[in-house]
Amino acid sequence: MPSTLYEALDQAKKQTKLIMIRPGHETEATHCSMRTFSLFERPLPKYETMSYVWGDENLCSTVYVNNKKLNVPSSTAAVLRRMRDPRCERVVWIDSLCINQTSTDERNYQVQIMCDIYSGTTMGLI
Repeated sequence: MPSTLYEALDQAKKQTKLIMIRPGHETEATHCSMRTFSLFERPLPKYETMSYVWGDENLCSTVYVNNKKLNVPSSTAAVLRRMRDPRCERVVWIDSLCINQTSTDERNYQVQIMCDIYSGTTMGLI
């Protein structure tokens, strides 16, 4: 995953990332933006959570995040397509995309604050 998507998070500010799924139809390419936010922000942005999406990690699909082509597990891409609303942006936290999976430090930090991430959600999806 492009390192520019995953700038270091400020642990003192309890930062994490959110994905904004841009409107579109299931058959169109998936376009999203990623933004860093603090769990201390008030009001918290309204977002939904989606936990790990099982699937073959070797099967990849393309999505566009911050106008950059990104190869993600096909199961993650399928969830983003299904979650997309044709009329309005949908804000989600999905661990397979919002956590820099190549950084052990970030994965460990995000696991520590996962309870806060899930408690701030408007809806948890399985």
